[in-house]
Parts: sequence; structure tokens; C-alpha cells
Amino acid sequence: MTMSSEPSRQTPRFSTTFNSALYHFLQHLQRDAVKSGFDYGPLAFASKRVKNCSGEVIVTLEVVNRQTCKVNEIVRLYVCDKTAQPGRLVHALKGFQPVELEAGEKARLTFRIPVDMLSVTGDDGRRWVRSSTLEFRVGTSGMDIRSSGEVTLEGPDRILDTPGRCVSLCEVWQETRR
Repeated sequence: MTMSSEPSRQTPRFSTTFNSALYHFLQHLQRDAVKSGFDYGPLAFASKRVKNCSGEVIVTLEVVNRQTCKVNEIVRLYVCDKTAQPGRLVHALKGFQPVELEAGEKARLTFRIPVDMLSVTGDDGRRWVRSSTLEFRVGTSGMDIRSSGEVTLEGPDRILDTPGRCVSLCEVWQETRR
């Protein structure tokens, strides 16, 4: 058996770098898929500061169909931890909502994200809710972010001893043209 001094040429199975494509042949499919018929409005937050001991982050936005025909689209909500340690995910999908709008129609979406859902797994294997600044992003995919805004989780870091509240909800109010 001979040993090689060359570095390993194995491809990593995942990446923690935003927008890095491991499979370049799929990149054009994602680029083509992000052509959207919706305009995304700015994010509005019920509060820009949320206690990390309880509660939820409430994010509202408006989408408008600017096409001349009916469009179905999935609005996705991602969270990015601006204070994440190296090796952590850059952003994570925390909510999504399919929306179908006729030409010119608009809808207001309100996502409710429990703070327990914003926990991270520590080096000790336990889930923690930590004080941090989080960026909420919405778009058609992780590569097509249309709007974003920041929220700060405040309070002492805490361990989740129970599964916690880890289900996001989305309410949709649709305005129809008459």
C-alpha cells in the first residue's frame, strides 16, 4: 500500500456557503425556476426585538401578481443567523406558503415563527435558543431572495429540554379584483 501526499479529491456532501452550487449542471435549472410572476413587498415585523424565552416572530409581507395570467407560486421564508459560528447553516427554510393569484391580484401573508423553531444545536448536542440577530428572507427559492429584514432575539440563552414549539403558521388574506 502506498500513501499519497495529495489532498483528498472527494466532493463534500453539503456546503455551509450560501449560493455555492455543488452540482453545477443543476444550476441552470434553479436559475430558470426562479423567474417569478410575483412582486414581493417589504417585510414588516410585529416587533424587531423578541424575547428568546417565549413568543414568536411575526413577519408580514404583500405579494402582487404582475403577470397577465393566473400564477401559482410558493413563497418561502428563510432565516439567517447573522452571528452564527463557522460551520453552521447559512440560512434555513422556516416556513412556506403556496399562493395562487389571478392577474393583478394581491395577497398579504403573515408568518408566525415560534422562537423555539429558531434554536441551534450546540457542540454538546443540545438545542439552544440564543440571543442573536436574525435576518428573515423571503423569495421563490434560497437563490432568489426578494425581500429581507432583521429581528433581534433578546434574553439569556436557554436550553430546550422538550421538543418545543417548532411549527410555523402562515395566514393569507387575498384581495380579489372585481
